[in-house]
Amino acid sequence: MWPLILILILIISVGILIYNSTRDDLVIVSAHYKEDLEWLKKSPWRVVVCDKPGGADMTFDKDPTCTLNENRGREASSYLKYIIENYDNLPDKMAFIHGHEHAVHQKYPGGLLQAIKEAKTNEFEFISLNNWIHMKKEAGPDPKIPVHQNAQEFGEHPKVYEEMRNNWETVFKPILGIEIPDYFRFPSSAQFIVSKQAIVRRPKEVYQKLFDFMMESGADDWARGVAMEFTWHMLFTDQGHDICNDPSDKPLYENCNDEAYKKSRFGS
Repeated sequence: MWPLILILILIISVGILIYNSTRDDLVIVSAHYKEDLEWLKKSPWRVVVCDKPGGADMTFDKDPTCTLNENRGREASSYLKYIIENYDNLPDKMAFIHGHEHAVHQKYPGGLLQAIKEAKTNEFEFISLNNWIHMKKEAGPDPKIPVHQNAQEFGEHPKVYEEMRNNWETVFKPILGIEIPDYFRFPSSAQFIVSKQAIVRRPKEVYQKLFDFMMESGADDWARGVAMEFTWHMLFTDQGHDICNDPSDKPLYENCNDEAYKKSRFGS
């Protein structure tokens, strides 16, 4: 009887070691301001908290490599700071997230940790953790975001489109290598899993340039932070400006359908 029990204990112990070792391949990087991070204690992965001035939650220690002295650039500045400071020692996979577990742009059943758990990180270099339905709402009735026309015609985010137009030639074009598109379709609200391989396909200087752009004094940092949402997927992959018109073998979104996306990028 005892030998059988010992064998079972050994099997369970080995299973736990294997489980934990797979979790070491991913690090959660949370951009934090005032959100309650208690929910992240449930994470089986290591959590890095990129704090900003005024942040009230001390559930986790601030990570000195990505803690900022100014609250500028929304989540983009935190993500970029982490990439810059850890560029030569990045983990295999990173989940860049906000400080909240649930939000209008993230409705995956079971919450954000469940979405990360079920994401097919071995198959894809970039996976958005936000849902497509919100992106259509964000972009307007036609889910296309024009950038050439008068910004005032496009509702709640005119300053974002203005930032894209004014800075494309000097900031985005040298990095992405394309003329400014007529429109964008993109995963809004910037929560995603990305691989080290996808990040280092571009030199560290690219991320530094984008970070400096986010933190520029006197600029509209909110608009610039949102503008980064337009281009994260273009930065990390070979996807174009329209994620619904992607001829590659592994498009970011299949038919731009939320359910199809879940089936392709997450577990059953």
